[in-house]
Amino acid sequence: MRLVATIDRQLRGLPRRAEARRRALYARRANAGASTPPPLPAPPRAPSVLEGREARIVLTAIERHETKAWLRDQRWRGAVTAAALIVGLYLLDVRLNMQTGELAVGFARIAADNGCSPTTAQAAIRQLEAIGFLSVQKRWRMGVDRKGARRPISVANAYAIAPRKPPALPPRRPAPDASSRQRTLSPYMKREESPALLSSVARLGALIARRNTPG
Repeated sequence: MRLVATIDRQLRGLPRRAEARRRALYARRANAGASTPPPLPAPPRAPSVLEGREARIVLTAIERHETKAWLRDQRWRGAVTAAALIVGLYLLDVRLNMQTGELAVGFARIAADNGCSPTTAQAAIRQLEAIGFLSVQKRWRMGVDRKGARRPISVANAYAIAPRKPPALPPRRPAPDASSRQRTLSPYMKREESPALLSSVARLGALIARRNTPG
């Protein structure tokens, strides 16, 4: 009888313990959600354009170099991840057509060329778009589906990279003159030649001159 009563009390206490655990879990989730920073707002998306009619920006060699320096500075400030930096440099150095400004590539190609997953490539593109490095343009073309009907089909996105200028470097400090440098030296760092050292150097010079004299 005692065993039955004990089991009965334990079974009746199970719902209360489960409810307490559930409430503790909800409280932890609420606290964790409150501590995390809010996500960045999604940038406005442009409407889809027909393939070949996307906006293109032609960059000069100097503008591309400055844009790469600006992107590296954004990585140093922590605005983007290392994957986003690699993808941005890849778009500038490999995929961008310097003559026409054409830049169209899919997430699968970005992932295959940079050794990452398509999800990582998509997240990198979103970061680059959030900081204003590029603008994403959805593209489509007319095609035929499996049923034989003509309809617009999505193709690889096109990107337009606007030229950026890196932040100006701080001015260099002027080099101190000899007098100020001498004042900053410690008394123990000043060179003071003793008379014995000077006489030894003179004797050594005379010996070398005597050896170099012919005859």
